[in-house]
Amino acid sequence: MGAVLGRLHAATGSVPADLPRREDFELPSRVALEEALHDLDRPWESGPFGEPTRRLLRGSAYELERRLRDYDELAARVRAGSESWRPCCQTA
Repeated sequence: MGAVLGRLHAATGSVPADLPRREDFELPSRVALEEALHDLDRPWESGPFGEPTRRLLRGSAYELERRLRDYDELAARVRAGSESWRPCCQTA
């Protein structure tokens, strides 16, 4: 196992710059979620699930926004503290 791990680390300089890709921590469809959170004061008439969804979001909008802020802070800390990322192994 030590030899395999050594070869992995030795090959790190040979890996193309875009591989492995660093995590960007972007949340898919976040813009749409934020737009929806800022449009909760009028009825949603976009199909049978529009209004029930609006009511659910309205009841939890504050908590969702707080969790998004927490996520952003955590992602920023990880990005700032992760100068060089490599695949690694953990032993039990």
